[in-house]
Amino acid sequence: MVKRVVIGGVASVLVVACVVAACLTLTKHDSDNSSNEVATSTKSVESMCQPTPYKQTCEKTLSAAKNVSDPKDYIKVAFEATMTEIKNALKNTEPIKKAASDPYTKDALLACEELFNLAIEDLRGSVAKIENFDFSNIKDVVDDLKTWLSAVVAYEETCSDGFTKSEYSATRDQMVKLMNTTRELSINALSMVNSFGEMITQTTGLTRKLLSNSDSFVEASNRKLLQISAAKPNVVVSASGGGQYKTIQEALNVVPNNNPTPFIILIKAGTYKEHIEIEKYMPNVVFIGEGPTKTIITGDRGVKNGGGYVTWHTSSLGVSGEGFVIRDIGLENTAGPEKEQAVALRINADKAIVYNCKIDGFQDTLYAHSARQFYRDCIITGTIDFMFGDASAVFQNCQLIVRKPSDKQACVVTAQGRQELNSFGGFVIQNCDIKPEPGFPSTTKVYLGRPWKKYSKTIIMQSNIDAFIDPTGWTPWNSTDFGLHTCFYAEYQNRGPGAALDKRVSTWRGYQKGISGDAINEYTADKFINTQKPWLPRFDIPYDAGMMKDVVDDLKTWISAVVAYEETCLDGFTKSEYSATRDQMVKLMNTTRELSINALSMVNSFGEMITQTTGLTRKLLSNSDSFVEANNRKLLQISAAKPNVVVSASGGGQYKTIQEALNAVPKNNPTPFIILIKAGTYKEHIEIEKSMQNVVFIGEGPTKTIITGDRGVKNGGGYVTWHTSALGVSGEGFVIRDIGLENTAGPEKEQVVAMRINADKAIVYNCKIDGFQGTLYAHSYRQFYRDYIITGTIDFVFGDASAVFQNCQIIVRKPGDKQACVVTAQGRMKPTGIGGFVIQNCDIKPEPGFPSTSKAYLGRPWKEYSRTIIMQSNIDAFIDPTGWAPWNSTDFGLHTCFYAEYQNRGPGAALDKRVSTWRGYQKGISGDGINKYTADKFINTQQSWLPRFDIPYDAGMMKV
Repeated sequence: MVKRVVIGGVASVLVVACVVAACLTLTKHDSDNSSNEVATSTKSVESMCQPTPYKQTCEKTLSAAKNVSDPKDYIKVAFEATMTEIKNALKNTEPIKKAASDPYTKDALLACEELFNLAIEDLRGSVAKIENFDFSNIKDVVDDLKTWLSAVVAYEETCSDGFTKSEYSATRDQMVKLMNTTRELSINALSMVNSFGEMITQTTGLTRKLLSNSDSFVEASNRKLLQISAAKPNVVVSASGGGQYKTIQEALNVVPNNNPTPFIILIKAGTYKEHIEIEKYMPNVVFIGEGPTKTIITGDRGVKNGGGYVTWHTSSLGVSGEGFVIRDIGLENTAGPEKEQAVALRINADKAIVYNCKIDGFQDTLYAHSARQFYRDCIITGTIDFMFGDASAVFQNCQLIVRKPSDKQACVVTAQGRQELNSFGGFVIQNCDIKPEPGFPSTTKVYLGRPWKKYSKTIIMQSNIDAFIDPTGWTPWNSTDFGLHTCFYAEYQNRGPGAALDKRVSTWRGYQKGISGDAINEYTADKFINTQKPWLPRFDIPYDAGMMKDVVDDLKTWISAVVAYEETCLDGFTKSEYSATRDQMVKLMNTTRELSINALSMVNSFGEMITQTTGLTRKLLSNSDSFVEANNRKLLQISAAKPNVVVSASGGGQYKTIQEALNAVPKNNPTPFIILIKAGTYKEHIEIEKSMQNVVFIGEGPTKTIITGDRGVKNGGGYVTWHTSALGVSGEGFVIRDIGLENTAGPEKEQVVAMRINADKAIVYNCKIDGFQGTLYAHSYRQFYRDYIITGTIDFVFGDASAVFQNCQIIVRKPGDKQACVVTAQGRMKPTGIGGFVIQNCDIKPEPGFPSTSKAYLGRPWKEYSRTIIMQSNIDAFIDPTGWAPWNSTDFGLHTCFYAEYQNRGPGAALDKRVSTWRGYQKGISGDGINKYTADKFINTQQSWLPRFDIPYDAGMMKV
């Protein structure tokens, strides 16, 4: 009885696939002839069995589906009869459940029952999808069918997986026997739909491709239709009692069945120990937390050693409802390695999105089970197979952190579980960082993945792979050759010491050695999970549809910094009295500098080639949404976040000095480490080292919290410029806000730096930076400054960073006698360098009492390819009409620099007397030319480093 019913159940899938073919043929040929429709449909059914691996089962099943005249009735009759019989079949599994003597077997059988019900729902979805499709949308219909049928296959396999241990072999044999025909029919259905999809492609040309050249790379934040982070929640959950509900499950109980629009549940900070299931009938649920270290969903279920659950039931959060979104939440399973499989998050929901979440566990942390899924800006930690399942999943900009395993264990990042060649599943890891946790033992072997199922598929591209990964890269499943020649493992354009391919598993036929760019493009988000069919664009989730240009931008940034570091070393010997030492250093560094410059040129050329051949250019928002308000881009509210430590000079915090607080920052810290600096004056020379990443300084106002120093170069100063800074920053991801910085050494000590930044993706907001010559040393990498005041005399904004300054006050102070003042001295050394200063909507003005006889200029070329753009700013009358000055009265850099002014205002903005004889001065620059220097295009703010914080910024031209 059970076998007969299950045959009927999956037969409905075959009916669906066949009717698709029939409907397409009818549409194209005989739409007016009903008798021909039936005949064509029958012929299509027969032909559809040809590509199946189990032809006899296919033909036997479809032979029962006769005497149906209308294709839709054909589907409905088969589906309704099948649904009734499958419910009966589930009842007939009761004898097996009653015979089960241990809790684990009972739990495994309960999981099988749930899995079969989920399969039924996906079949029902297939019928609904096919009922009203039109020919123009046929490719999307086929993609949906393949996704859902792949999920059906995965559900069946997951049922069997519950009995893999030897002690459950008898029950497994019973289930395999029951499911044998079911599995054959499911695989047949998948084969037929896959074959049908290929036929569509060949005969109609309906292939999915990236956007056309005119809109080939739309920035992540441009794809925002519904700002869910700013939307009013439907319900609020607070463990402390400040919402409608105290538990997440209570909130889920009020979600309407088959809800068609986002149902937003705001989960306030707190720890929620619940085992949560978002059922299939709960689509479009949105979870929003208050940060992945504040809102935490936790569980402790495991499989072994007292766990007693099948892997499916160990998840702290399990999701079956389509259209699920989760953001700003931590998820964990604390069962520990001794309980083996212990899932923190399981998703078997189509079109699921996980954004800015932290997913912690050990073995099997993330169960990306089936259907289409997208992960962005997440941290995922674990030991063995900690990303597993058969979803079609894309991971972008994530940190995959390997934890210390138990003794004598190796670690494996992925165990992708594609069971059939025609299945849709696979993992794509793009622009992620694969690295060990601090203190990870150097003797432990770590691999990128292993084939859990025969056709396992994993692609790692444009990612950073740390040195701890074994040179072979991949490992077999339990020391056998299972899947080695049928898997699909590929690596493309990765970086880092673990990305070398020369010792990879080249003898595996499944390892795609030397995969081409054309082949890898099939695994971009757009093509692999079909993001253009709007399920990602519905939400304010950044994503990249194709290959990331960001990787090239990163390489250019980092190598430009290397060139800048070399030049800075030599700059320490510029004075004539140090010429002999300088000559020695130049000789020593000659080859080094040539190699660095060559590397920069090669990467620059490579980036241009990518743009020309793929159309991956970065563009501004379209006219319809060309100005997104700054305050709409707030994801992590750092100003309201609880600090990690508090510094108070008066003794009201954990520390009295900032340096003491910095000593508590973990090395290579992956998340913001917030240091609240209370009001007071801190006379310290502070260095934030390269190993101190994501440090956040928050003060109590730029006139209340002040960091001060007094080091200088000349007249008793005795320091090189690099070491004069009151605050020096090398750690990536640095943020400083609401703080004053000053160097009080005075003009007589010449270069006296208040702040030096040589950190990538640094943010300075609402600060006051005071000095004289060389106040701000924006040395290298990408930097963003907003709503700050900077004061100085000569070259007081200098360096070779790619820096954007928005809404700032740039105040020129009275210089020494007979000195002229210069605002900027940008130091780009090579034409391929990415450095430059962009000053947008700022106010350039003198301090009160500034002498009218002193000359002041916008900038001068410190290095040969100096680049400064001033746009949409107010320039006061004190600026000399020529605008720009030479370096020491020579023609150095005058014809190789890049100086531009655009849409400025004020009495000093007149261009008629500017230095038009300099070939480096961009007289009459166009709007298209200036657009390259907006924040979005110049420092790539959409690469999720500005949008992470509540810092206002403007991506493009401002409405001023």
